[in-house]
Amino acid sequence: IAKSRESAVVSTLDVYEDMGSEMYLHVKVMGKESIVIVPTVDIAEGTEFHQGQEIPITFTGDVALVFDPETEMNLEF
Repeated sequence: IAKSRESAVVSTLDVYEDMGSEMYLHVKVMGKESIVIVPTVDIAEGTEFHQGQEIPITFTGDVALVFDPETEMNLEF
């Protein structure tokens, strides 16, 4: 979850699941469904989530899985 919208991708929250040590955010990004897994220690205290909420997200390449849409092959390996 980005602290600001600068250099972030804005997603729209569909569903969130509190899994204890992680929060699973089911979001739509540019019309595509994705799941963003955020360690709960990275979520600011008092943060609340609700359906339809816009959430700015950023990620590093070491935590993203990238697949070819035609072959469904992992492009990293």
